Amino acid sequence: MVKLTIREASTYINELAKLSQEKLPVRISYIIAKWFRDLKKETDLASEKFNEIQKEFAETDEDGNIITEKDSEGKDIIVFKDKEGGVDKLNKEYESLMETEVEFQVTQIKLSEVVDRDIKPSTFIILEKVFVDDSEAPEVIH
Repeated sequence: MVKLTIREASTYINELAKLSQEKLPVRISYIIAKWFRDLKKETDLASEKFNEIQKEFAETDEDGNIITEKDSEGKDIIVFKDKEGGVDKLNKEYESLMETEVEFQVTQIKLSEVVDRDIKPSTFIILEKVFVDDSEAPEVIH
């Protein structure tokens, strides 16, 4: 099992999407696709939960839609029920949600399988739990 926070999973998704554009062996492409799918499922669920949380703090219309208004720059901002502390409460809930740890049963990619590929160092840094030194872990982490 690999543990990631929802925030980390979001970062991984963006980097995995970039990596999935590379010409890689079928096995590696499959592993990347599986990581992407599993992480996307969790981040989508977190997004749904955040939408629910927003509705708890925001003014809503008769159809249950969040009411927004334009700020001085013309951007839509939420109209909060609690005018003084609504933003802070929502931000606290959001941070709590983003720091929630989720376990994923995934296959890690051995470095020896990508040694001849042109993968940027930043990719290895960002996706540190996707890749594993061959001597450090088995193929599937339980």
